Amino acid sequence: IVKKEIVYKSRVYLTPLKTPVLIDGETVRDIVAAEFTAAGYVPADVDTGAVIITGESARKENAAEVLEKLSGFAGEFVVSTAGPDLESIIAGKGSGACQYSIDNACTAANLDIGGGTTNIVLFDNGDVVSKGCLDIGGRLIRLKPDFTVESVSPAAARVAEQVGVTLRRGERTSPEALSRITDKMADLLAQAMGLKPQEPLLRAVQTPESSWLEPDGKRIVRICFSGGVAACIADSAPEPIPYGDIGVLLGRSISRGQLCRGIPQLKGEETIRATVVGAGSYTTSISGSTIT
Repeated sequence: IVKKEIVYKSRVYLTPLKTPVLIDGETVRDIVAAEFTAAGYVPADVDTGAVIITGESARKENAAEVLEKLSGFAGEFVVSTAGPDLESIIAGKGSGACQYSIDNACTAANLDIGGGTTNIVLFDNGDVVSKGCLDIGGRLIRLKPDFTVESVSPAAARVAEQVGVTLRRGERTSPEALSRITDKMADLLAQAMGLKPQEPLLRAVQTPESSWLEPDGKRIVRICFSGGVAACIADSAPEPIPYGDIGVLLGRSISRGQLCRGIPQLKGEETIRATVVGAGSYTTSISGSTIT
């Protein structure tokens, strides 16, 4: 594929769930079918494509069953759950970080910060030199409008404990307490990129089955952000939890932290859709063994 033209983008949906560990596959399929209709296409129009379940959704118990329901929308190519390393790579290609490293003969990093994970990749002249994933994301703490805690992930609980914040389901917290947590998350991302000394907590929030990021002393010329939280990094809205989670607060913590101060930022070609655009453009170069 030497050129792409995006002809339609759906709106962004929260993944519908039946239970905390089960995706509502029928509803997902209905959403995709409705978006095909809105775009003016039918599945038969698709020659090659990708249905890839990523991030937190890939950990759900019925992820494979949901893939089966969606497989007819992808033509004759990739249908898979993406492990954290593969997701890192395709997000970095979709955001434009990979192409920037090629065009400028340098090392560029992409951090794809979603709801449950941050997928990190380093490209050197277009080659993947390191990749990794951390359980840091915008929906690891979910809240009601009055700051009552609805859920806290194990990784977020570890970070909260480290900074002396107590979070209990059903109890109220504050923007200040949440910002202490997101500031620490941003600090951990800076550690992962080699900007600060690493501490044991960084290993504690490493995503299972992901590689360990090794910057290897390479000078990172540009850093790019994609994923749902990327749009929040430049967010100036007064509302701290408009989505009922810590995504905006995490974006603000990153914008004022070491990551943005220590490495010049590259504006991504895509943010929340970087993974899907990367998958759609680059799946013809991903083999079955690479997926495995």
